[in-house]
Amino acid sequence: MILKDTVPPAAITNLASVTGSMRGMVNLSWASQGDNGTQLNNYSGAYMVKYASFPIQNLTDYNNAAIWNNSIIPGPVGYTESLTLNGLDVNTTYYFNVRSRDKIKTPPNASYNWSDISNCPEGILPGRANIFINEVYAQGPSEGGSWVELYNNTQGTIQLENWSLRYNQGTIDSPAAQDSYISTGTAVQSASSGGFFTFTGLNLNGGQSYHVKLYDNQNRLIDSVQWPALLTGQSFSRISDGNETYFEADPTPTQNAANAVSNGAVKINEVNYSGSEQFVELFSTSTSQQNLTNWYLRNSNDSAFKFTRIIDAGAFTGLDFSSIDNDAKTWNTAFGGGLSAASDFVVLENASGQAVDR
Repeated sequence: MILKDTVPPAAITNLASVTGSMRGMVNLSWASQGDNGTQLNNYSGAYMVKYASFPIQNLTDYNNAAIWNNSIIPGPVGYTESLTLNGLDVNTTYYFNVRSRDKIKTPPNASYNWSDISNCPEGILPGRANIFINEVYAQGPSEGGSWVELYNNTQGTIQLENWSLRYNQGTIDSPAAQDSYISTGTAVQSASSGGFFTFTGLNLNGGQSYHVKLYDNQNRLIDSVQWPALLTGQSFSRISDGNETYFEADPTPTQNAANAVSNGAVKINEVNYSGSEQFVELFSTSTSQQNLTNWYLRNSNDSAFKFTRIIDAGAFTGLDFSSIDNDAKTWNTAFGGGLSAASDFVVLENASGQAVDR
């Protein structure tokens, strides 16, 4: 007599999804079922996890959803399983479903005994906060070496032990065959909420468009940044700390400090970018005098115009086409022949190189 296993595991009924703590992450959890319904531990079974941008409410939906590969070995009946999905689009609402199977294919079944589909939790957006690669100074081993700055906009301190920074001498779309591990976090390294951490002493080639990647201690890709060919002394930075979209080549790097400040009292009030008599007018919103010693203006030419002004409370000051900067640089030299009427921008920076207004 041959006994056949024709009873599948019971359907999962308590699948839950929670927004993850890091960008693009969602955490799933559910209770393990048995080999036969809810009976007998299913230690040799497996799970199939599906995700989609539409509710997964029946087998047709399930078959049309994408597979998230996993290697979870089911625990004892009732055990809480957990899985973190990462790299998801932060602007997409996701739905999830999980089925479990038992351990063997049993003739005449052509496949394993699969459970029915699970419940489908309400749609959820992945986490948006992150440890961002915030600024890259890729200037080879000279000038104290290259560095990569991280910025943490999550709600808690992130311990960086066994996190890794990897360097690839190719583009993100066309990478080199192998990454180089250039730094690994130690037990005493961390990034506090709203704070920075910088990997220093690196050797990165800023003359080519290469990229770096940040992985956490579970080997999950957290962020990657590719820089364009940079001029000597330039960094490649987010225009504001943790900005999800916009970067710029920055001639005034801000290692381990904010790329921009939001409470600056001096504002760009007016810009004349047409014709030969160009100017940038500044206005102080402060109730006290402001000392703008060694502040900067820059445009898309990525060359800093360093200046010094004293501006009274509620008063105006400015610079124009005839101005010479503190390093004897002319307006046209700093701004690439002048501000472009076709397409351009102006950034005001303090003496530390932090953007105050743009």
